[in-house]
Amino acid sequence: MTDTIADVTTIRVPSGRLIVDSPWSENHGREMVARIPPGTYRVEAAWTEAPYEHGGEYFDGRECAATRLRVSDDPVVVWEAGGGVDDDIGDADVAAAGFHSDSEATGAIADAEAWEALTAPFHRFRRVTAPWGTTPAPDRDTEDLCGGWFEKSSNEGFKADLIAFDVAEGWAPVWIGRTGPAPWPRSSCQARWPPAPWPEHRGCPGIPLRPSGGCPPARRVLP
Repeated sequence: MTDTIADVTTIRVPSGRLIVDSPWSENHGREMVARIPPGTYRVEAAWTEAPYEHGGEYFDGRECAATRLRVSDDPVVVWEAGGGVDDDIGDADVAAAGFHSDSEATGAIADAEAWEALTAPFHRFRRVTAPWGTTPAPDRDTEDLCGGWFEKSSNEGFKADLIAFDVAEGWAPVWIGRTGPAPWPRSSCQARWPPAPWPEHRGCPGIPLRPSGGCPPARRVLP
């Protein structure tokens, strides 16, 4: 099995406040405690490649293991659970730092103040398709990236963007990487990897990494 780290896109976070949650959620969104300087940041993906067997045949498999917002180029010193502003501070369970993705199996990172506007294309899409099961589905007014593995929503009124990505159905943990004395974190959302933080470019035990310049081709399309 091999892993590749690749740039996906950049997103604008003008308020410095982040929400990491499902873009399909009817709730306001899970805002992170951690704050970052307002600015434009790179989104990176960790891709895993390994063969798999189905029906007695073997195929080349590719999955997005994790997605992160890269806030700093400094190496991460420690990873911590990504707590939300409304979380119970007495709950020490690491698994509690995350969000429910339900059947859509989709997560998103975006500016907190622009969250409602940036998730509006997803909710409009659901309202149009749910009653009649429209086929083909209408345009969602978002941008597909990496062959459909990622979806970007932009709003010029807020000058902000949202990046949506595939996660495992159910519970999606969120991690914050601290870079040392500076307070700025790096946010990472685990997609289909075991509950451990993001692997760094220098590699970690059992996970050989090859930094890459862009998204590998993929066939998965978001719902």
